[in-house]
Amino acid sequence: MNSIIESLMIALLITITVECLLSVALGVRTIRGLLLVALINIVTNPPVNIFLDVLYYKAPCMINIFTVTAVELCVVIAEALIYNGRLNTGRLHSLLFSAILNGASFAAGMLISLF
Repeated sequence: MNSIIESLMIALLITITVECLLSVALGVRTIRGLLLVALINIVTNPPVNIFLDVLYYKAPCMINIFTVTAVELCVVIAEALIYNGRLNTGRLHSLLFSAILNGASFAAGMLISLF
């Protein structure tokens, strides 16, 4: 049980770090904006990882590129809606922002899992 919590915490820490750093590179300059990025990931990252872990153990045949992509797209859309409402950046900008952040943190997680 402890290793599950550890892996969830590591995934969350990596996600928040990557997405906050990239947010700054993309122009987020306020503490409020960075806190929003962190809080959104605190809410979305653990449930997604738990869902995919449970699916992997209960129905490994369901874990494929399509399933992971569908889950990630749901997260991108949900987070984009929040960004649009809180950062007032417009729908398209919020969607691109969310997609870039999530793509980068997903790629970072995949790279780290290789080691």
